[in-house]
Amino acid sequence: MLVAAFSCHRPFAPPVVLDLSRRQLVALGRSPPPGGPDGTPLAVADDHMSAFHARFERVVDRWVVEDAGSKNGVRVNGVLQRRAALSPGDVVECGQTFVVYDEPVDEDAAALPADAPSGPSLHPGLRAAYAALARVAPSRVSVLVYGETGTGKELAARAIHAWSQRSGPFVAVNCGALPANLVESELFGVKRGAYTGATDDRPGLLRAASGGTLLLDEVGELPLAAQVSLLRVLQEGELMPVGGSQPVRVDLRAVSATHRDLEEMVEAGIFRPDLYARLSGLSVELPPLRERRADLGLLIASLLQRLGAPADVVFSKEAGRALFRHRWPHNVRELEKALELGV
Repeated sequence: MLVAAFSCHRPFAPPVVLDLSRRQLVALGRSPPPGGPDGTPLAVADDHMSAFHARFERVVDRWVVEDAGSKNGVRVNGVLQRRAALSPGDVVECGQTFVVYDEPVDEDAAALPADAPSGPSLHPGLRAAYAALARVAPSRVSVLVYGETGTGKELAARAIHAWSQRSGPFVAVNCGALPANLVESELFGVKRGAYTGATDDRPGLLRAASGGTLLLDEVGELPLAAQVSLLRVLQEGELMPVGGSQPVRVDLRAVSATHRDLEEMVEAGIFRPDLYARLSGLSVELPPLRERRADLGLLIASLLQRLGAPADVVFSKEAGRALFRHRWPHNVRELEKALELGV
């Protein structure tokens, strides 16, 4: 697909998406020509773009972009080019508009829920992931969400909880932030007098999530001893508070999230294979932002609106180029902070 993803002078404008599967040539510009019997004009409202700025043409099994004698030239991934073969994810800059060449959206993506917290997306992997999450949300299937920091793993877990219609609360536990000597008491609760300083009964985070959804964020950070106790809770539906003598029944729907490869951790002996099997009923991976360049315009518009940016906000072409060239190691969270600073 070809996506006119972002215009510096119209950052709230929706993207223009063109399916390339049955096309041979696309003429891009303010008022481009039809391009012959096999061509398709792609008109973009950009005063910094020539009337006929660039042509995209299928050559054997590759798409190639060529400058059509434009006034401002054509940049591919930030570099001026007269002609260049394109690979998925490449960004073509024409005037103040950024056009992304990418893989087509697959058929499974059609089921993306309208209320998905990712917002609208053109990325096939993200759309397929949310479609799968929506299908299993009403069931008791455990879900394991993979993704780098800032890709929206907790948002996905909250969506599962909302779609599940479970009446209990959503409780998020950051397993990596639990003090090593207090992991079990924080998770499973503690009875008064169990140890020095335990002056009251505390229910623990797992009991707090009973009837609802428990997010085990960064589950790969759990120590092995706590993994054993957690496995029993998930298998038997009951837990033993620290210092307790009677098990307590709980009704949990578990969603786990991690940026680590749990299969590799199982092979290394630092994550229990039986717990991994229990957690990974459905595994999905949220793609990093650097693989979602076609979504950048959609995300920028949504974040600007959330940040209260004025309707007439504009970007310089250098700022637009930086947005599309940056690798975004901290993903959407980093993009939001960059835009917040700009606003």
